[in-house]
Amino acid sequence: MASLVLTGCSTALAPAGSGAIGRHITASYRVRSLSAELPPHVKPIAFIAAMESVVLNRGYAMTRADHNADESRLWAKPPNPDDFERVSVLAALSPSGTRIEIIVEPFGGEVLARSLLDGALVRLGL
Repeated sequence: MASLVLTGCSTALAPAGSGAIGRHITASYRVRSLSAELPPHVKPIAFIAAMESVVLNRGYAMTRADHNADESRLWAKPPNPDDFERVSVLAALSPSGTRIEIIVEPFGGEVLARSLLDGALVRLGL
């Protein structure tokens, strides 16, 4: 049982994106949250705009979005009104580029988070 608990809390690393640059982006998943560091030329608002396109294309409803010079966020709900799921995305400037975080609530969803990230990276040409 202890190994099951430890395995559930470990960080899962995997490459993200499909382009030449995307092969060098590694996303880590841990406890409902997928995070990655994007190159400096990808600004937070550009990433959130790409993510907005992805979630709207999948039928999600944007429930909120906030933007400023250093960070951008969005929140979205799936098309099924009976589903309690919610996706929140943060993109913020970091010393080495743009740090992103995708959280699927309430129970997490690594496959969904990675799929959303890959969709945004494709839209950004990464």
